[in-house]
Amino acid sequence: MESVPSSTPLSVVSIDPEARESQSLPPLFAERVREVAAMLTARPTNVAPPWTDRPYWERVERMPAAAELLKSAAELLGTEPPVLTEELFNDFSITGNRRPYEVPYGIRTSRLVTLVLAECVAPEQVRLDQIVKELDGIMDEPTWSVPAHVKRYPDWHAAREFIDLAASARGWTLSNIDWLLADRLPAATRARIRKEVGERILRPWITRIRAGNSGHFWWMKVPMNWSAVCNSGVLGSALLLIEDPRERAEYLVAWEQLNPFFLAGFTPDGYCAEGVGYWGYGFGHFVIASELVKHVTGGRVDSLANDQVRRIMAYGPGFEIDNRQFPAFSDTALGTKPDLHLLDFAAVRFGIGKVRGQPTLKASSILGGRMHVALFDLAMDRAMVAGDVQHELPSRTWFPDGGALICRGAQPGRGLSVALKGGHNNEPHNHNDLGSFVVVADGQVALPELGKDDYVRETFGPQRYTSGVMNSFGHSVPRVAGKLQSTGEKARAVTVRTEFTPERDLWEIDLTSAYAVPELTRITRTFIFDRAGVGSLEIIDQAKFTSPQAFGVAFSLLPAQRWVADGDNGYLVEGDAGRVRVVVTSAVDLIRGEEPIRGIVPDLPPKGLRVGFDLARPASAVRIRTLITPAPAVP
Repeated sequence: MESVPSSTPLSVVSIDPEARESQSLPPLFAERVREVAAMLTARPTNVAPPWTDRPYWERVERMPAAAELLKSAAELLGTEPPVLTEELFNDFSITGNRRPYEVPYGIRTSRLVTLVLAECVAPEQVRLDQIVKELDGIMDEPTWSVPAHVKRYPDWHAAREFIDLAASARGWTLSNIDWLLADRLPAATRARIRKEVGERILRPWITRIRAGNSGHFWWMKVPMNWSAVCNSGVLGSALLLIEDPRERAEYLVAWEQLNPFFLAGFTPDGYCAEGVGYWGYGFGHFVIASELVKHVTGGRVDSLANDQVRRIMAYGPGFEIDNRQFPAFSDTALGTKPDLHLLDFAAVRFGIGKVRGQPTLKASSILGGRMHVALFDLAMDRAMVAGDVQHELPSRTWFPDGGALICRGAQPGRGLSVALKGGHNNEPHNHNDLGSFVVVADGQVALPELGKDDYVRETFGPQRYTSGVMNSFGHSVPRVAGKLQSTGEKARAVTVRTEFTPERDLWEIDLTSAYAVPELTRITRTFIFDRAGVGSLEIIDQAKFTSPQAFGVAFSLLPAQRWVADGDNGYLVEGDAGRVRVVVTSAVDLIRGEEPIRGIVPDLPPKGLRVGFDLARPASAVRIRTLITPAPAVP
């Protein structure tokens, strides 16, 4: 595998973000602050009522998910949350491994979300006592940030006032708990919540706003998930804990003025280069905060009421290939699907798709409980669209600006459907993957993307593209003259032509800029998706050189998959999921080879298998044709 030099330019989240310089922030407009302050209620309010609204919470108790919630809460009674220690915090600086600290860190607030929701549904003094104890434990933590995000600080005490994804969620969760349980909490606990959230979250953020620069908060205006998650978390805390409407308005207007920077991270067609998981995380937080803002202003501030937000919202439902399968492009974990609460909201608010579920009463991630997600889910009025018939997915979903195409077969759940990727190699959570693809056969992924690699220290640093998962070695794309794809925005897939009809979709892309090969004159990849019968995907790779060069194409498989010979030039791809038949042909003889795909942690087992087809001898002109069809059913 070709090595990648450490000087390779890296994407927006692949560099060390803490090395960023302070950025100027937009000034607050006093007139807008006064205008918004007049819209706000005299006292804080929320999208869901406190526990005292018994009719509301009794309705929640009748929901299908409530029994499991109460069971889970009962199992937590009398148990202790995992302990966070400075030794665990420092482990990241020694090993680069995030999980030893982040896993117990996340469990601590996930427990609280379960306990507090159960307490709202069915109040019990013994449960309340445990909630108070565990709240004290959260507030005793020297920092709410996680070690992977605070490398500039000498220890966890020094990082107390740094806001990251985790700290902002902790602040918003504690603020929601204070709102929900209100005077059932001891006065001292409520006072401490205000003190801790104020000192760790609210004051540091508004100080940067008033100063007009981001300081160490490098994320305040970046075009990616960090800005939406952190800024929305701060706003959520402010709207719940601050009594003075004018001060609340100051936070709201500042959040409002930062939103365009986040939304600029999406292409004009709504494409999310970070992948479907980060769409749910970053855009999801923007949506939840926007709905809170709409609620507290009596509908007079609606940040979702524009065409670009609608296009971004449509990305999630529209990125489905078939049968709830979504491509694991960029740093998307295998099997990731958009959050149901966002899909439901797309139907309720925008008429996109249909309501697919009911509130789950679960809202956790690796970085902990997210009470704001649970309350947003509960507050959604699904009844208004619950009876609608789901519209079938269209034959294709095309993102000309983002550079992605979903082609679907004639019958949902049967035959082939595919996801095809262009774009460029400096996207947020970037992989060098121009020309990669995912094939779904009979509703199951047959030819996959490997998804995100392990998140360790090196994942977001100069060594990122030594990973076979994140450089182009682990993607189903050509290797040219022994070279992998280059990193950087100049390496991009340029659309040469498209031909879309009810029967067939064609997309030809020029990948010449992706390969630093002086002898390369041009390389193109043409995808032809045919809907006839059970469907087929044809891929034609063509390249020209000024002198004979090596060339090959490849397929990335998961460890559980097998590549089995099946007749002349044919192979079956089998495993736990879908099955396809692949035929690779060329005028020049091809040599098949298999190599393990190793991730960012080389000592771990391989992440997959690279099956390559390389020219038996160098050539000046290359044309390799790949035909992918559903495999015959197993007798």
